[in-house]
Amino acid sequence: MHVVRSRTPGLRGLLALAFGVVALLAAVGTALLSSRETAAQAEAAAVETLRTFALGMADRLDRGMFERWRDIRVLATDPVLSNPDQPPEARRAVLRRVQESYPDYAIVAFLSPNGRVVVDSRKLAEGADASARTIFIKAKERPVVEDVHEAIILARLLPRPPDGLPPRFLDIAAPVRSDDGDLVGVVAGHLYWSWAEDIARQFREAAGRTRRTEPMIVSATGTVLLGPEDLQGKPLPVAAALHGPAYWPDGREYLTAGVQTRGYLDYPGLGWSVVVRQPLEVATAQADTVIKRIAWNGLLVALLAAPIGWFLAWWIARPLVALAATSQRAHLLAEDVRFPHGDDPAPYREARSLAGAFERLVAGLRATQQTHALLVREADHRLKNSLQTVAAILGMQARTVKDAAARAALGDAISRVRTVAEVHRALYRADDLPGEQVDLGAMLQDLCHQHALASLRPGVEIECDPQGSHMIEGRRALAIGLLVAELITNAGKHAFPGDRAGLVRVTLAAKENSLELTVEDDGVGIAERSEGTQPGLGTTLVERLARQAESDFHIISEPGRGTRAVIRLMTQRSAPSGTVPAGTSR
Repeated sequence: MHVVRSRTPGLRGLLALAFGVVALLAAVGTALLSSRETAAQAEAAAVETLRTFALGMADRLDRGMFERWRDIRVLATDPVLSNPDQPPEARRAVLRRVQESYPDYAIVAFLSPNGRVVVDSRKLAEGADASARTIFIKAKERPVVEDVHEAIILARLLPRPPDGLPPRFLDIAAPVRSDDGDLVGVVAGHLYWSWAEDIARQFREAAGRTRRTEPMIVSATGTVLLGPEDLQGKPLPVAAALHGPAYWPDGREYLTAGVQTRGYLDYPGLGWSVVVRQPLEVATAQADTVIKRIAWNGLLVALLAAPIGWFLAWWIARPLVALAATSQRAHLLAEDVRFPHGDDPAPYREARSLAGAFERLVAGLRATQQTHALLVREADHRLKNSLQTVAAILGMQARTVKDAAARAALGDAISRVRTVAEVHRALYRADDLPGEQVDLGAMLQDLCHQHALASLRPGVEIECDPQGSHMIEGRRALAIGLLVAELITNAGKHAFPGDRAGLVRVTLAAKENSLELTVEDDGVGIAERSEGTQPGLGTTLVERLARQAESDFHIISEPGRGTRAVIRLMTQRSAPSGTVPAGTSR
């Protein structure tokens, strides 16, 4: 039996592919979700770190300003400054000690109530008029601090900074009063802005150079007082001042965090904000590394899951593959097979149930087959007997007919009826059903034996050489038997006229993908048919039987040298031609 292998993928392959796709999608989905979660957490952690950084710097600025604020307030209560009778040298000495104790002071000065500089710690501005300065006017009433500014006059008096840029200052001033509360003057300190720059530098160094953290001090009006050169002195973009990622004027994306200074104790503060930014790729670099590791780990897990998926696919598909293989062997009920269950239990209930159902179905079909076989055999037997009876009746009728043509026609009919009966006898004696496999060689032997006894006259012998056992479907065997019987009958009737002796030889041989059946004789051969004449009944019958047998059929004959009929049966089914060359008619 030929089994055609399908190109449809097997269940194991499909299951393995499905498991692989599910594992890959799970790994990719997990990696994507984990990556998004990791990126969000890393971003939030980076922003929180920047905010902590900003809080620390803001606190440092508030405390530093508070100390300078306290310096000036304590200095305003010094007895030397509050005593109107003290000489300038004594007051200058007090101011110089304050500046020496904290070098970030550019200059410390004592002003008279009318705004004239009486003395200063450097003897640089003594005699200058500051009565129009806003800080002086306010300081006559209460302690006051003035935000960062450039001092043009003072810049000319002080040494030039190393960077060559005009120095900037913070001013702190407080009123100086006598013991009876009268205004004696105003004490003022000009603080170098480099003081705040030093704080920012220390925080940058603490954060590390590789982190590229940039702190900025922004005024209450939104102007950048301290920060990158391209932003310094310019208003800070609103979006950049927000927490989280934002694009800055340089076109790059930064993580940003900011806090506002709030003063310290009695120092009211200047409303500064400390804004800290960091390039996004730097802030999330560690997270990117983690994300890549998650992706690689997910891929590794998917690869490790592949063998497990392959094993599960094999485990699930194994009983179904066994059922499919058994079903192939049981094709057309040609083989007695046992479906895998019972002693070889399937790994799950459904497979065992399916195997049992298959086996019950096949058992029922076999029982039906056996019943059908008995009925068909009985029908063949009765049909053969009935045909024999018909042939006998026709023979009796033929003996009473006086017309020669009618008697010849009845003789042909009797011969064909006997042939059909003989074929049914051969099929009846076969081991299997006409719808199943029949041993063609054994059937041919039986046909030849019956014809040797009944159809051929003395002097004409028949020889049968099937060369082994060749199984063929009973449906085709019936047509082939009728075809061979018709050829033997024609040879016995027409190949040996008169008392001529001869031999009819029937052979059956296996060829590549086919069986070759020949019926040949050494008689007088077949005369060519005249143009325009119709084929005889024998030729028409032979052609139809050849088509029913799904065979290729042709006849080779030469006058005086015999006739050879060749029937080619494809064992792997092909389209039959079933043709007979023109001009061959018995």
